[in-house]
Amino acid sequence: MAAAAVAASFAACCSGSSGSSVYDVSEEKTNGTRLARLLVDGGTHVLKKFLHSIHPPATLQHVLNNNFALLQNLKTRGKIFDGQWQRLFPSSGDPPDSQTFDITLLHLLLREICHLVQPVTGWHNMPADTDDSREANIVRIKCFRNELCHSISTGIPNGEFEDKWNTISHSLVALGLDQQEIDRLKTETIDHDTERRVDEELRKFEPRMQTLEQELQQLKGDMSCIQRGPISEHTATRELPNCLPDEVPDVFGRSQEIQQAVEAVQSGAVSIVVITGGPGFGKTTVANKVAHELAKPEYCRSVLCCSLMSKATLKDIATSMILTCSKSHSQPPENPQHWLLNWSKQQLEKVTFVLDNADDVLESGSRDQFVKMLREMRALSSQNLTFITTTRRRINAPSSDCTIRNIRLTCLSSDEASNLLLSKVHSEETRENLSQTTKMVSLCGCVPLALCIVGSLLSDYKEDRLIRSLEKEPLDVLQDDEISVENAIKTSFDLLSQTEQEALAIMSVFPGSFDSNAAEAVIEAGIKTGAQPIVRILRSLKNRSLLEQPSSCRYQIHQLIQAFAKKMGQTEASRQVLRQVEIVACSHFISRLADNANMYWSKDKCKESVEAFNEDRHNFEFFLQVYVEREENRDQEILDTCETSFDNFLQTCMYLEKCVVPRFYTEILQRLLKTFNSERQPVYRVELLCLLGHETRKEGNQQNHARFLSDKKDPKENERREQETETALEVCREKLGEHPETAATLLFSGIIAKRRKELNEAEQNLTEALELFKKLLGKHLMTAQCLKAIADLYFFLGRGETELDKCLAHYKEATEMFEYLGMGASKEIALTLKNFGSRHMRKGNFSEAMNLLTKANRVAEQELEVDHTWKISIKTALAILHEKMRNPDQAKDVMLEGLLMGKRLDLSIDKMGNKEEIREFINRYPETFPETEFTRNVRTSTGRRQNCGFSGLGRLRQEPHKPMSGFGRRGPSVQSSEREKALEVIPAETQAKNIEFGLGQADSSSPITGSSSQHFARIQDELRTLMLKTKARNEDVLKWIDKNVSAAATKEASFIRALVTVVCEDTMDRGDILQAQPFFEPSYENRENQSVLYPDGGHCKCNIIRLKDRKHLLQRYIGDNTDLELQALYAVQALFVQLDHPPGFIKSYFDSFYDEELVTEETFNVWAVLKKNAAKAWP
Repeated sequence: MAAAAVAASFAACCSGSSGSSVYDVSEEKTNGTRLARLLVDGGTHVLKKFLHSIHPPATLQHVLNNNFALLQNLKTRGKIFDGQWQRLFPSSGDPPDSQTFDITLLHLLLREICHLVQPVTGWHNMPADTDDSREANIVRIKCFRNELCHSISTGIPNGEFEDKWNTISHSLVALGLDQQEIDRLKTETIDHDTERRVDEELRKFEPRMQTLEQELQQLKGDMSCIQRGPISEHTATRELPNCLPDEVPDVFGRSQEIQQAVEAVQSGAVSIVVITGGPGFGKTTVANKVAHELAKPEYCRSVLCCSLMSKATLKDIATSMILTCSKSHSQPPENPQHWLLNWSKQQLEKVTFVLDNADDVLESGSRDQFVKMLREMRALSSQNLTFITTTRRRINAPSSDCTIRNIRLTCLSSDEASNLLLSKVHSEETRENLSQTTKMVSLCGCVPLALCIVGSLLSDYKEDRLIRSLEKEPLDVLQDDEISVENAIKTSFDLLSQTEQEALAIMSVFPGSFDSNAAEAVIEAGIKTGAQPIVRILRSLKNRSLLEQPSSCRYQIHQLIQAFAKKMGQTEASRQVLRQVEIVACSHFISRLADNANMYWSKDKCKESVEAFNEDRHNFEFFLQVYVEREENRDQEILDTCETSFDNFLQTCMYLEKCVVPRFYTEILQRLLKTFNSERQPVYRVELLCLLGHETRKEGNQQNHARFLSDKKDPKENERREQETETALEVCREKLGEHPETAATLLFSGIIAKRRKELNEAEQNLTEALELFKKLLGKHLMTAQCLKAIADLYFFLGRGETELDKCLAHYKEATEMFEYLGMGASKEIALTLKNFGSRHMRKGNFSEAMNLLTKANRVAEQELEVDHTWKISIKTALAILHEKMRNPDQAKDVMLEGLLMGKRLDLSIDKMGNKEEIREFINRYPETFPETEFTRNVRTSTGRRQNCGFSGLGRLRQEPHKPMSGFGRRGPSVQSSEREKALEVIPAETQAKNIEFGLGQADSSSPITGSSSQHFARIQDELRTLMLKTKARNEDVLKWIDKNVSAAATKEASFIRALVTVVCEDTMDRGDILQAQPFFEPSYENRENQSVLYPDGGHCKCNIIRLKDRKHLLQRYIGDNTDLELQALYAVQALFVQLDHPPGFIKSYFDSFYDEELVTEETFNVWAVLKKNAAKAWP
């Protein structure tokens, strides 16, 4: 009947006619519809076609895999959404289907992975009318599409329609769309009226259909109850109606817990369902949804909701329950508990009590009596009564006749947390403009209450400001009217004993999860627990949902509870205790690190050792930094506490190198090197220098490698290593016998012999090493590396298929061992995968080779530095494979990426392992790899190679204002000699004047007055104190600037010069000039005495690792502003003069600023022109 009514009404509606006013509006909306079809259908088609012309569908998956790190970074920054990510990397493992890409995703891929030239107006602004480049046309399509989507109406007047149609059509035709297809879209009939009338008619009938469905469900429920038993007077009159609060409309991420609670109640076997969780985790909300679900007719159950907030006595609780279940009581009976028991006997139906906020009674002395009353009520009702409670504390069953089901609420998933936060942002415009949702979700710890507050605050606060406040004072931000996360936590905190409160504050020193041993160590150091066992304290905190237990014997404090605990410990006495506790925690994990290192060198313990590190990785890394920081501050207490843990210092460092990423490892070693005293700890310093030299060699930083070796006072070590290796091998065999160190020496000796082409000796030593490793260490990282070395040798021999098969077998065994050890995605496997893939490529197994090289590339991108020699080796091999698989465009892109990385590392083609294949490759594509930039190393008549590196970028000197194609916005590295000539042409005695002249050009409209100069001098002094003396982190420096320097002042030239000067002082390797005085702090009144700050002699060069750490300070305030970039160069120039012209200083910092994309090529050219003008102005 309903369907017939809809059909009849629809027919009547369709037969009606529309008036002239409707016709006018319909014409404008038709314009909008036509324009939308042109943009969405036509725009998507041409952008997809353009993408396929660069990366065909057959190779698209490989392109995306090669750019995995880049795309993942964009996703982290909120530029790629989850739905788009699923299209790029389907969870099913299938290749991506470009037919599902929309305009937004296509535009992102074109600008990020297709090496297009950015339009003058950028990728997100409408290009100038005169710009008819393909990139500009791509941006026009995206801008028009965004404008149309954000319009408040689809109606477009005829005149505006014609202008936009012509502009968009021109761009589409320029990108390849057929003009006839465009003309057809413009004239094709579009009937909006019928579609509109159908939609309106269906909307009218939708609520009627919903009403019919609800009535049908009610009828089914009543029939079900009738079928279950005879109709009684009680059933017919329904004396016990539901008592429910208003239903919460939307709940995110709790469907599983709600279903568990409903099923537990409906099973009939559970007496009490306890919904537990931390403060603000949404226990009441879940109970609300469970109550409304159980109240549906099909469950044949009455549901009574009762709040127990602030009720701690049994009498108060019983009274509240009576007022909920009985309409006849305006006043409670004299004995409410007895009344409830009698009432329970009369219940012939299923009844569920929802007792919300039962914390007070469960923390009181009436706890056992309360649980006993519920048990008795259920027994007297013949199990018709069931209870649901919400509490932060678990309830355990007191006896076998009472079944209690605890359902614990944890943090929401990231996706559900994002949905909840966005649901509380009531402005659609605000919601669409949010770009840092993921970060806000993280700062809220995925706690529902915090997410609700932040979502509502976004209508009053800008996104960036709210994030800064959450980072600084989360608990102060997370409150809205009467709702407060801090108050929710405090409610639970106040119920703890003093010992439990102190223990919670002490355990807040851990940055993440920790085990019971670590907890015991810090609690015993911080408080006197008396007779109370520490395990009992942990259990109590866990039962009150203040301590989470992610796995057996491991605990974790939620970040918001951790912030609360730290806030409670702000008294001087508390801070002193926490400082002592931090030392104990540091000593605990440094000692465990040494123990893990010892375990690592035991047979078949490598995997266990690595897993032990990974489980507490965050703690090891955090407390290593704490240790180094305290060493830098000469904290004698921590030196004494941890001294014995470094008895096997070299062994511990070698183990650490296998467990952490290279950047962290190198940073720790460099900071330790500064703290170790040459006289007191000479052995440690030599070992550190060797380790650092080895790391920088792997990275490809030849300059630092040489420096570390020279600092070791043994510049000829490389020349003598062959002799020393033989001597070491003799000593190991004589003194150690069968020992891991003997095996390691044999491995190293075999590799050296292979390089000398003593192949029989190499094979003998490597085979002996493998036997020893298997015997002494079993399945171990060293065993896997020895297998790789043998595989490398067989490939090097290359005598035939037999050697190649042996080679592949050894690589396979090595990779399987890496996987077994849990290091299948670590940096250690990268070269093995690369070599394994290269050998498969040699054998013609291109598909297997692509899988291996792609994985090697992904591992390298995730685990290694931005520029690293291993990456070059992997990328060049991958490029050669792409060419063999007939993907020349992809091959050229990957090869170019690898060779440009070599330029940045000053690594010539002649020094690359596969140099011959690279030379042959680039010879085939001279237009992409011109000889002026990538030399072919042609032999001269004398037989010597000529110019084995990269050429000197002569074209850049010939066309200084024209960026080179194919290198993005910044182009290739500006030749350092061109930069250094800037100062060579200016006499030394006039350089200070020239610098003043240059600085004076920064802003002629606002000259620096004496007072403003003094102001910025004070700022510079404060920055020196923060960065040089206290070694403040970047976050702390930014906080100080935000608090003490106005936004307008940060854009002034004097501020940029002050900031750049201090960053340079903090990141320079000062040679001999500052060894005696690592930090200087002249006041601005005595600034004329520069000799104190910059003593004569020695050299000063940029330490690129420290600059990488500090560079986002400069990026934050310089941005892409050419004038401010110019001020950065003036600051370096001024510092150069103040340091008395140390050789290489300008080259070092200008190269580093360029490589780190702090200063553009254009700015260097402007600086050079101003330099020449300055030289003329000051003869």
